[in-house]
Amino acid sequence: MRMIPLYIDVAVMSATIEAIVGVVIAVSAFLIIRFRKAKKKVQETLHLEDSAKETEGDVVLLDDEIEKAPAEAAEPGAEFFEGGSEVSASGPEETTGA
Repeated sequence: MRMIPLYIDVAVMSATIEAIVGVVIAVSAFLIIRFRKAKKKVQETLHLEDSAKETEGDVVLLDDEIEKAPAEAAEPGAEFFEGGSEVSASGPEETTGA
């Protein structure tokens, strides 16, 4: 009997590699989610806090800071109106013909 060399189609190999990568991603995502849930459950059971999370205090703005904020944020030459700031144009606007 004569040996025939095997032929592997490129499209079949591409689909096989995509399937394998998809399974690896799905399994790793599943394991990460399970690990986080287990970690949270252990922390709640042992009454531990996550040291990686840092909380910041609440930001409190005083009335005089609120009134100063828009005026200080304006660029020189800007005009104010109710909707925000608008920079005044120094010359006519140029338009391009389409």
